[in-house]
Amino acid sequence: MHHHQHKRKCPIKSTKARSETEVQSEKAWLEAEKVWLVHKGGFASASIIKGNGMSPLPEGRVRIKLDHGGDVLEVDEDDVEKANPPQFDRAEDLASLRFLNESSVLHTLRQRYGANLVHTYAGSSVVVVNPMHQMSIYSEKLIQVFKGCKQEDMPPHIYASGQIAYRDMLNSRRDQSIIMMGRSGSGKSVNAKHILSYLTLAAGSVGNIMSGDKLNAVSTLMDAFGNSRSILNTNASRYGQLTTLDFDHSGQIVSASIQVMLFEKTRVVRRPEGEPSFHVFYQMLAGLDSNLRNELQLNTLGDPNLFMTPLQRNEDRQRAATSWGKIFHAMEVVGMSEEEKRAICYILAAIYHLGVAGAVKGQNNKPQFARPAAALKASQLMGITQEELARQIFASGGSSTLSRSTSMRISRPIGGSPADKGQGDFNTNAMEALEGFIIGLYSAVFNAIVSLINRSMSSNMRTSTSITVVDLPGFQNPATCGRNSGATFEDLCYNYANEKIQMLYHELTFTLQQDRYSQENVECDFEFVTSSPAAMVSLIDKPAQQLLVRTSSQEIKESDKKGLLWILDEEAIFPGATEDSFMDRLFTHHGEQKVKKDSLLRKASSLGNTFILNHYQGTNPVQYNASGWLKGCRENPLIKTAIQVLQDSKRQNINELFNTVKAPVAGMVSGSIVGMEGSTSLKRVGSMRRTFMSGTAGLKKRSMCLQVKFQVDSIIETLRKSKCHFVHCLLPQHNAGLWELKQGASPQDKPSDENLMNVPLVRSQIRGAELLEGVRIYRQGFPDNMVFSEFRQRFQGLLPPGSQPGKDADMKQAILTILDHLDIDKLNYRVGLSQVFFRAGALNRLEMARDEKITGTIINLQARCRGFLARKNLDKLKVKHIAISCIQKNVRKLMLIKDWSWWKLFTKVQPLLDVHRTEEELKNREYELEQMKAKVEKLEKERNEYKTQAEKLENRLAEVTADLAEEHDTATHASEMLEAETADRMRLDKELKDIQSKYTVLKRHAEKIEMEVTQMHLWQAQAMEGELEEDFGDDSIYKERFERLLRESTVTRKRMEKNHEEEIEKEQSLKKNVERKLHEAIEDAEDQRRQLSAAKKKAQRLVAEMQDTKLHLEEQMSRNNDLERKQRKFDAELNKIQEEVRDEKNLREKLQRERDQLASTKITLEQDLQRMKVDYEEKSEKVDRLNRELMDLTLTGTKGTDQEVMALKKAKHELESKIKDQEEELDDQAGQIQQLEQTKIRLEMNLERSKQQHNKELEEKEEEIEEMRYAMQKKLKNLESQLEEEYDDKKKLQQDKRDLERQIQELSSKAGSINKEGEKRLKRDLIRTRALLRDAEIVIQKNQGTEATKAQIKALRNKLDDSEYTAAAATKAKKTMELEIQDLQQQLDDIFRAKTESENKAMALLREKTELQSQLDENEEDYNDVMRKYKAVVQQATLDQNVISQQTQQIEELTSDREKLKQEVK
Repeated sequence: MHHHQHKRKCPIKSTKARSETEVQSEKAWLEAEKVWLVHKGGFASASIIKGNGMSPLPEGRVRIKLDHGGDVLEVDEDDVEKANPPQFDRAEDLASLRFLNESSVLHTLRQRYGANLVHTYAGSSVVVVNPMHQMSIYSEKLIQVFKGCKQEDMPPHIYASGQIAYRDMLNSRRDQSIIMMGRSGSGKSVNAKHILSYLTLAAGSVGNIMSGDKLNAVSTLMDAFGNSRSILNTNASRYGQLTTLDFDHSGQIVSASIQVMLFEKTRVVRRPEGEPSFHVFYQMLAGLDSNLRNELQLNTLGDPNLFMTPLQRNEDRQRAATSWGKIFHAMEVVGMSEEEKRAICYILAAIYHLGVAGAVKGQNNKPQFARPAAALKASQLMGITQEELARQIFASGGSSTLSRSTSMRISRPIGGSPADKGQGDFNTNAMEALEGFIIGLYSAVFNAIVSLINRSMSSNMRTSTSITVVDLPGFQNPATCGRNSGATFEDLCYNYANEKIQMLYHELTFTLQQDRYSQENVECDFEFVTSSPAAMVSLIDKPAQQLLVRTSSQEIKESDKKGLLWILDEEAIFPGATEDSFMDRLFTHHGEQKVKKDSLLRKASSLGNTFILNHYQGTNPVQYNASGWLKGCRENPLIKTAIQVLQDSKRQNINELFNTVKAPVAGMVSGSIVGMEGSTSLKRVGSMRRTFMSGTAGLKKRSMCLQVKFQVDSIIETLRKSKCHFVHCLLPQHNAGLWELKQGASPQDKPSDENLMNVPLVRSQIRGAELLEGVRIYRQGFPDNMVFSEFRQRFQGLLPPGSQPGKDADMKQAILTILDHLDIDKLNYRVGLSQVFFRAGALNRLEMARDEKITGTIINLQARCRGFLARKNLDKLKVKHIAISCIQKNVRKLMLIKDWSWWKLFTKVQPLLDVHRTEEELKNREYELEQMKAKVEKLEKERNEYKTQAEKLENRLAEVTADLAEEHDTATHASEMLEAETADRMRLDKELKDIQSKYTVLKRHAEKIEMEVTQMHLWQAQAMEGELEEDFGDDSIYKERFERLLRESTVTRKRMEKNHEEEIEKEQSLKKNVERKLHEAIEDAEDQRRQLSAAKKKAQRLVAEMQDTKLHLEEQMSRNNDLERKQRKFDAELNKIQEEVRDEKNLREKLQRERDQLASTKITLEQDLQRMKVDYEEKSEKVDRLNRELMDLTLTGTKGTDQEVMALKKAKHELESKIKDQEEELDDQAGQIQQLEQTKIRLEMNLERSKQQHNKELEEKEEEIEEMRYAMQKKLKNLESQLEEEYDDKKKLQQDKRDLERQIQELSSKAGSINKEGEKRLKRDLIRTRALLRDAEIVIQKNQGTEATKAQIKALRNKLDDSEYTAAAATKAKKTMELEIQDLQQQLDDIFRAKTESENKAMALLREKTELQSQLDENEEDYNDVMRKYKAVVQQATLDQNVISQQTQQIEELTSDREKLKQEVK
């Protein structure tokens, strides 16, 4: 497979040990206590000054000294952040920083950016800073370097993101997504192209379906037709692009596709001030050759154009002409025919001519073209007549739904006089019709380009998995580059899409992790992020539960609040609605009573329909101008008319092109889904395309502005089905996207330090992207997880067979057993209910150990396989040898009979016998061949039929799926409406019942009042009758009564006025007291709130520092555990070597004894041989003497007698017999001597060989012992360096202890027990270390003893003084070792004290956190009490006010009675 590569190719990151200089520099840095001073413009390096002889500082303040300038300042603790050691200045991963805070992250990014290191890991994400110049770090050679590597082997690079996603896809067989995030101009599209280039070249493709040239051609076409220069970016994407690469099981690309969403096609006719149209128009006008220019009738470009202005500068025209040549070449690469290219050019030229033509009022108030000649050119290019073109554009232009719009474009203001108002409306509607037609033309061209590109990258091959690269337009904030008129509706759509992507990142990084930990019962001692982008997303797209009523009331329930897009949709379809009504409803639903600076929505200070949205959790406020939004959200019917005109064109190439390519889904002012339907040959087998197909039917019937929500929802739903990888692109300056416009700046020019990076801008981006929180949860949490079954299957093989858990064992217990036997620290993993969670990097180490084990197993298997194949080959060679021998034998026999006449006859007759049989076999073969051909043709025909049927069924399935989705959406919508109507009905019924009950009560009250009034009338009538009777009787009685009543009323009035004034004064004083108390309570509440906020902020800072310290402590503990494991392993190896040395010594002594025994045997045999030689010489001399005597006797034989002769013969015979015996005896002795000599030689050879082997083994053992001694010395040095580091940490922790020692008195008892236990453990370690040193000393002495023995063998007497000197040196070394042991013991005690102090600090921090939490609870309780008192006071004031009102009413009634009496008196 393609992903298996040699590890030597990967750019492995080195982790070498630190030098003495680095250790000393870090020690000096720790003593200096470096910090960052945070200020509005960035941060500054400083050092903390201790209060030695200085005035004490209040709580919460700290005294620092700036490194630059040396100024001494007193600042708040909240404005100071801890700094990291110098080696972290260019850290490749932000998660590796010792202290993780904003200033340290910004410092690392700035240092790397200054060194042209624009890529940085941020946990599982990658951060890329726009370099603002061309960089030579993207090449095919570098792609081959990254190919096949793991993440831990790769430095941060955009290619690393592609490799990580590709490797995850191959390992997990799951779809992957790479999502580019960032502001406009930060380099998202460029990095997306680099990722696609890496995947294309690294994975390869089947049948060259995807190549580097084709990818460049696709990029060229999409940039030309979909990109434009904006105020933020010279090459801004005005569409969202999802590029999907489909892979087969082997990891090769088999097909690809592009899907385009949120296309800003209105830019072709309406564009922001100072921004041009799409690139392709200017490139076409500047780059056409003479023949095509004449054919398109573009020779003269002097007439004014409403929608674009040709380039004026020569260098711009030359650059555009070069780009047009690249566009034509790209069309050829993607497989466009000449007719298809000409059709595209015709439509582009027709758009230009229509822009020249314009639209005005003609005779009889009929709309017509302002320049009919230009319109004639456009109609000829499109293949229709001018009259038909005018009829299609202007037939419904004056009566379309656009006439309902009361908002006019800013670029074409209407005259203010009533006389020309009708003329202005008419021209506006005519121009809108022309604009809608041009928008439809360009939409069709863009859709055709995307569909033709997809046609060139599609195939019918089966796919396994896919990788999708998501490149949406960046976050838009034109105010940052000087445009204060406000952002447009398209900018709002793109910002909304970026908010949704940010919310997806938040859910995957924080919410999903938290839910997984809680589900698995994994304890987490760190806090999760509580803020979320959900509030802003809800403000924009929240659907209301009440869907039937257009609410406009001031008081709206939270459940009835609608998002901005839903309000805009309602206003767009509501007759008579304006931007003012839209703004009123928007602030009615989402405006706060008390507007704050951090409110999500607030009114802009400038005039007009402008408002501000605080995007990215308040870090990026954007001012929007809602002028023209209602018109933009209404569908223009001319868009569909334009597509129909192209499909009915008389030009064959245009007709065929736009009838083959289907129209985009639901023409929309802010874009459409292009590349989703395409031609029928685009069959998407991958799972990531089915989401779009299921939502198509619902999209077709939705309104215009709501399509934005549905398209973004479809993107998010697609990404949720895959594993997401995020790439954060950052802007170093506000105008970084415009760096290509800067003249005179070479790529090597380096900006100054203050202009290198805009720190507040980068800080805002980091906060908005939640990068710091993501990195913190990545390194403090457990980002890697694996289910029990998979973990057991992958890592059970690392255990010895005897330690592996049984098959029937409990799964969790088996997992715990495996983890206990693996080389992994317990701090680096957690075991949940069904999954195992690992800290960052722990799982990678296990995977490396597994790879090593599998590699060894594979090597052994390969060795056995090679041996098996070699033996098989040997057997074949033996068979061949036998066959060759048989052939040779037969050839020899043939040579004997080849001239035999009968053999010749046999060879001639034999072929004739097989002729008939051969013919029959040939006929049978031909018949079988014909049958097979017919069968193959039949199968091919059936296969084609089945293939056609399968295609029909797939198309039918897609249609049925779309219909089903449409019905589902309709049913869902109907059910929502039904639920809303039911809720309304229930609410109205309840309100009706309440009103009826109130009506009944009021009716009874009215009847009672009417009865009282009637009774009063009766009483007044009776009184009047009585008074009349009395008047007739006696006028003096009436006069007295009147005077008495007058005096009483006067007294009563004075008394009531006095009481009323007293009550008013009392109420006023009471009111003043209540208001004063309320004001004091509010001030107290504000103080409490500020204190609470400060306490929370301080608690968060302390918790973050405590987490960093705890993480560093866990790293140190993990490293200490690793050292202990290595020490135990070293002890075991040392014991094994000592046993081998003892065995070697015993073997040497045994060989020495055998050698001595053989030497004594040799000496004995040499002595016997020497004696036998002497005997042999004596016998030889005696025989020679006897032979001479015999000769003498023979010569003188005649002189003796016969008796003497007989005696001599007898003596001769006896001597001969003795000589024979002696010769036989000598032969036996010679044989024995020869045998002994051979035995001697063999023994000498064996002895010499044994001696050489023994010397060689002895030398090897000595070398091994020397290497072990050197390794032990090296480890001791490492331990010394680590002890120095621990000593530095101890000093720092002592300083923290002095700052917090007032809080640790309660833990003294616990600290004592912990000290005792730690002291015992360290004493055991010290005893073990002393034993180890004694063993090493014994080994050294033994080695010295062996050398001394060798020296004694050579010259024992001459080197007695040297031995004494060696003994003295050994005694001195022993004393030195004892001193070192004492130093080690002292350092171990220091380490123990430092560890105890760090534990005390952690406990103190926990206690402080608990106290802060309790103080927070107390503050909340006090605040609640204050609020209760405030409510009671308000209630009492309300009661007093009611009493006052009642008394006032009584006074008024008395006054009215008095007036009535006066009238009666009169």
